[in-house]
Amino acid sequence: MKKGFTLIELLAVIVILAIIALIAVPLMLNVVEDSKRSSFMRSVEGAIEAVDYYLLDNNVTNMTGDGIHVSQLKAKNIEQFTSGKVITNEDGEYEAVKITNGKYCVSGIIGDLKITSNCSDYDVLPNVTLESSSTSNKITLIATPTNGQTEITNYEFALNGGEYTNNGVSNTIIYSNLPSGSYDIKVRVTNKLGVKNIFNKSVSTANITIPTYAVSPSGFATSKTVTITYPTRETGFIYQYSINEGTSWTTVASGVTANVVFNNNGSIIARIYDGTNYDAGANTSFTVAGIDTTAPSAPTISSINNPHYDSIIATFTQSVDAESGINSHRCIYGQTSTVLSSTGTISGNTCTITPIHTHNFANTPYYFKVCGKNNAGTETCSNLYGPVASSYCASYYHGFNENYSACVGGIRTYNKYYVSSANSAYICAITPASEAC
Repeated sequence: MKKGFTLIELLAVIVILAIIALIAVPLMLNVVEDSKRSSFMRSVEGAIEAVDYYLLDNNVTNMTGDGIHVSQLKAKNIEQFTSGKVITNEDGEYEAVKITNGKYCVSGIIGDLKITSNCSDYDVLPNVTLESSSTSNKITLIATPTNGQTEITNYEFALNGGEYTNNGVSNTIIYSNLPSGSYDIKVRVTNKLGVKNIFNKSVSTANITIPTYAVSPSGFATSKTVTITYPTRETGFIYQYSINEGTSWTTVASGVTANVVFNNNGSIIARIYDGTNYDAGANTSFTVAGIDTTAPSAPTISSINNPHYDSIIATFTQSVDAESGINSHRCIYGQTSTVLSSTGTISGNTCTITPIHTHNFANTPYYFKVCGKNNAGTETCSNLYGPVASSYCASYYHGFNENYSACVGGIRTYNKYYVSSANSAYICAITPASEAC
C-alpha cells in the first residue's frame, strides 16, 4: 500500500499550480482593473448627469463655452475627481473633458466614454490629409490618416455647412449629381479615445468641355456642312444639337462628331448634359451664313458685230445676284445649236468669238450663249443665240499655184480659191478650173 507522493509527483503538482497561477492571476487582476475603470466611468456619467441640477440650482439656462468644472457638480463620489470639466459639444450634448482622479482619465459622452491612464493622451489630435477629385457633377474626397494616426475610428463629412454624414470607418465620400460650382466640405475625424478634429476643404466641380464647330466650305456656297466635335464621351452624358434655336433637340447616340447639312442660312446649338448640368456653351448658337439659294439673273445679248469678218463680238447685259454677288461671266459657242464646246473671250460686257474654220469654207453658222456665275458657284446662261456667219465673202479671186494636174491632151486642171475680202486666210469657195498646156 502506497503511503505518500514521490518527489516527481510533488514537483508535477507544483508546476501545475504555477501554471494555473500564471494564467489566473493576470485574469483576476484584469477583472479588478476593469471593475475599477467601470466604476470610475459610472462616476463620470453621474457627473455629466449632474449638469442639469447645477444649471437649475444656479438659474442658468445654458452652459457657458468654457463648461463647468467637475468640482462644482453635485454627484456621487465627486470628491475623487481632481480635475476635468463638462462642456456642451457642437452636437448639443454634454461631454466630459479629461475628468480624472489621478489614475484614470475619461472623456466623451454618456454611452460613448473613453478611458485612459493619462490625460495627455487626449491632447494628441487625430490628423488627416484631404485629397479630392471632381467631374462636372461629382466630387470625391479622401481623408488619409497621417503617420502615427492610423487608429481613427470614425469619419464624418458635411457639405456646405449641412449636417454631418456618419461614414463609419470609411475615409472616402462621393457627392454625386451636384450642380456646377464650388463646395466647402467639412471632415470630422475621431480616434479611439474619442478625440475629434475637424478639417475643411473647398472643392469645385469640373467644367464640361464645350463642343466645337467647323463649317465647310468657308465661302459662299449653295449648301454647307457643320461638323460638331464633342469631347471624349462619358458614361451617362447626353450629347445633343438643335437647328431650331432649342425648340427640339437631336441626340448624338455614338461617336464624338456630328455632321449637319444646311441648305439655307441658319444657326446650330450643340450641348452636353451630365444628368445635372449643361456645358457653358449650351445656350450659345453658331451662325451658318453665306448660303446662296438663288441663281443669278441670266445675261441678255443686246447686239452682234463682226467688224473683221473673221470674228463675232457680242455685247450683253451682265448677270445680277443680290446674295453672293457675281463671280464671273463666260461665253460658249459651237457650229451647231447642241454642241457648244468652245469658249470665247470676255472683256467687260462683250464676248469675242474667233471662228475655227481657217482654210475651210467660210460663212459657217455659229451658235453661242453668255453665262453668269455667282460666288456660290451657281451659273445661269442666256438664251441660245444664232446662227451667225463669221465672215463676208466678196467677189474676190485669189489664185494659188498649187494642186495643178499633169498636162493631158493639151489640158491641165487646177482649183480657183475665192477668199474673204478682209483676210485672205479665210477661204470662201473653191471652184475647179482648167487651162491649155
